[in-house]
Amino acid sequence: MKRAQITLTNDGQFLETVEYWIGDESEVLGAHLVFAQCGSKSFECFMFFDRLREGLEELPPETCVTIQQSQLPLRGIVEDDFKALRGKPVAVGIYPPWREDSSDIVSAYVPGQDGRARFERN
Repeated sequence: MKRAQITLTNDGQFLETVEYWIGDESEVLGAHLVFAQCGSKSFECFMFFDRLREGLEELPPETCVTIQQSQLPLRGIVEDDFKALRGKPVAVGIYPPWREDSSDIVSAYVPGQDGRARFERN
C-alpha cells in the first residue's frame, strides 16, 4: 500500500505559496498543532515571510503547521473584560476549516533532525 505524500515545512512549493500569499494579501494566519505536547494548538498572524520562516525553525519536530490566507476582519485591543489579554492586539473571524488543504489553506510538518517526518519513516 502506498503512503500518502507528507509535505514538510522546508518544502519549496509550500514556502513559495505562503510567501506569495503574504505578498498578495499582506498577512496569513498560522496554526501550530504540536503532537508532542498532547496536541496543544496556537495561532499566529504573519505579515512578513522572514518572520514566518524564523517561526517555523523554532517549532519542535512533528508539529503540524497549517497556513491560511488571513480572513480575520475584526481587529482591536483587549480591554478590562478579559484581564489575561488586556492591552494585547487580537483578531477575530470565522474558525477556518483546517482539516483539508484547499486553494486558501496549506499544511506541512516540521521535519525531525533526520530531515523527515515521523510519518515517513519505515
